[in-house]
Amino acid sequence: MRSRASLPRERRAAAGPAGGPAAAGSADLGPDGRPPAGPVTERCLALRLVARALSYPHPELRAQLEAGVTELADPAAAAALRAFLAGVRPLALGAWEEAYTRAFDLYPATAPYVGYHAFGDRPERGAFLAKLAAAERRLGVSPGGELPDHLVPVLEYLAVSEEAGQAPLPALARAFPGALRAMQTGLARVEAAAPYRHVLAWLETQAGELKFESPGIQPGVKAQGPQLTEEGRRR
Repeated sequence: MRSRASLPRERRAAAGPAGGPAAAGSADLGPDGRPPAGPVTERCLALRLVARALSYPHPELRAQLEAGVTELADPAAAAALRAFLAGVRPLALGAWEEAYTRAFDLYPATAPYVGYHAFGDRPERGAFLAKLAAAERRLGVSPGGELPDHLVPVLEYLAVSEEAGQAPLPALARAFPGALRAMQTGLARVEAAAPYRHVLAWLETQAGELKFESPGIQPGVKAQGPQLTEEGRRR
């Protein structure tokens, strides 16, 4: 599993304006973080804002999120994003980057990769990544320099799928709820005060509400990822 902290700074910059896969949703929110004119459901807007919150920090990100949250009519999503912003608002950019690294880059238990929590390092993850990459590509979603199972392109893919009235990839539907639970559990163990816990908690409440209605899909199936120690390290 690649750690974003191990990427050189120029590699992060090449991945997009957020230093990561946030570029996946950049066409759907304007540069000020506000949604463009057009039919965008509340949940899809919230998914895209949460994706931005989960991207690597950059100088414009805070202002984009502050502007975007004012557009949300969903009180639970707005509350989660405001709680997240309350946690990062006092931080200088460097401190925010460190908070991101502590939350997502240091421990496998909190890695923001859906497929990792479902399959660990087993070969099945490779097949999952290939199918997910193809599904994202069909809907015009770019991972922005990240792996396709990173939460940011995954959330953009889920938003686009919902807008198109399409059920997402069945393998993602099976893995997504359990992966979110694993990330939440891992974060509670290793970085309990991380502001990211607020947006992950909101995402977990939405996992069963997204359009996973394809035949044979069982939303909420627990992901069978690697077993973890109390410190969040993989056995």
